[in-house]
Amino acid sequence: MIGIFDSGIGGLSVFREIRKVLPEQSYVYYSDNAHCPYGEKTREYIIDRARTITRFLLEKGCEIIVVACNTATAAAIAALREEFPVKFIGMEPAIKPAAQATKTGVVGVLATAGTLRATKYIDTRARWAQNVRIAEHIGQGFVELVEKGTTTGPEAESTVRSSLMPLLDSGADMIVLGCTHYPFLSETISKVAAEAYPVMEEIIHWYKKGTDFEIELPETHIWCSGAEKLKNGKTVFQKTVVRICDLSSVESKFHKGDKIISDDCFFYTFKLKDGTSITVTLYAYGKEAEKEILETKREN
Repeated sequence: MIGIFDSGIGGLSVFREIRKVLPEQSYVYYSDNAHCPYGEKTREYIIDRARTITRFLLEKGCEIIVVACNTATAAAIAALREEFPVKFIGMEPAIKPAAQATKTGVVGVLATAGTLRATKYIDTRARWAQNVRIAEHIGQGFVELVEKGTTTGPEAESTVRSSLMPLLDSGADMIVLGCTHYPFLSETISKVAAEAYPVMEEIIHWYKKGTDFEIELPETHIWCSGAEKLKNGKTVFQKTVVRICDLSSVESKFHKGDKIISDDCFFYTFKLKDGTSITVTLYAYGKEAEKEILETKREN
């Protein structure tokens, strides 16, 4: 029998995946709702709760215990392994795969305060994120949303936006959900990210597909010698295919507008392996995706 516990229902996201692999196993799930959330609790408090829950699961005949909570894993799993003669399986934020997959060199981590300050998390970050920049933010109010079943809609979107936007503003193209409650908000997280920065969402989409995509370039660029101009002098932009295999990196930088002359926007720089770079701006916060080529140059 396998025992699984979490501060609340977040661990059900873990249970769901375990059951896919081990459908014939018997399970006991312990939801510690009376003491949820763990994120702001002290390490000593979490260890005490983990001990109490472990004893309960052992009494039920569990031979393996899954600590389906990042905060509890970080705070208590070492102590549990020392005190109890059963196998414990814990959670670890997916920094390693995110660091390997990022194209901007920035990985965002959403987690509880308890996870972010824990030695286990800090060690994981130091081990796997040596060549990337990590941007961190507490998922403020995320656990509470999931516990009351509000995972979509205006309230969820507003709460998610407050914590997600600082990570996107930092240039993160990979977001690590460092709490087992957070996957229940994945639909809303994806929606908020897509509305805020559709260009980055499109880039991620094409990278995953391994397919070429199109961007618009003015006639001054070496690829667009065939572009024409309108009678009023405005440049006609023509679509140019960029091959994924030629794209070296995508960088992004947030620009805060003054709300009078300029609005908030994001600058994206597409760097190609031949040294060419293209800088594009896109207005943020779900406004019309009005793209404007700011600069094209060949780097030496």
